Amino acid sequence: MNLLPKSCQEFGSVDYWEKFFQQRGRRAFEWYGSYLELCGVLHKYIKPREKPRRNGKRTGRSSGLLTLQRTSPQPQGSPLTSYLCCEHHKAMIAGLALLRNPELLLETPLALLVVGLGGGSLPLFVHDHFPKSCVDAVEIDPSVLEVATQWFGFSQSDRMKVHIADGLDYITSLAGREAWPYYSVVVFDVISKDPTLGMSCPPPAFVDQPFLQKVKSILTPEGLLLS
Repeated sequence: MNLLPKSCQEFGSVDYWEKFFQQRGRRAFEWYGSYLELCGVLHKYIKPREKPRRNGKRTGRSSGLLTLQRTSPQPQGSPLTSYLCCEHHKAMIAGLALLRNPELLLETPLALLVVGLGGGSLPLFVHDHFPKSCVDAVEIDPSVLEVATQWFGFSQSDRMKVHIADGLDYITSLAGREAWPYYSVVVFDVISKDPTLGMSCPPPAFVDQPFLQKVKSILTPEGLLLS
């Protein structure tokens, strides 16, 4: 059933929307077709992500949405590493400027812990645009890592590792150690789908005072918590 409007004028008309809801009824609806039908079609137009080079560097492409000056030429590669489409991801990257002069950030060694992998766009962006960064990503669901790798061009390297674990448990285990390398930045990129909690991003457990003390204990003295 094709419910797409034929023109901008039709899209803005009352008659179109009355017909739209009459035909749609209570059935699930997607503008362009079902996911299972489209997945194979769209995949033909997605360029597979290139493998990391032997020197550990990834490829990328300059972006008109959020660009960073690079010290070396930037080859062609996955668009996921070229820009950030989510506004909260842009704010997180901008927050890195609180660490030091933005002009010096590209040459600054950064250790980041990202809780929540999703499609992997945020860890990939940090990895590819900050050449001296090391990223640990924590993801509770192994299927999310599988989807990110298969469909979104995500891949691990010597500077980026994914740990399959509950973010709360992972940080708690780190906080209990006597000695280990501290993080420059901890990022909460997690969401709860339980509407009864009253808070979704991050879930309430991530901002509980005792847990925040654990987060503080794994940060450098000038480290940042971004959420």
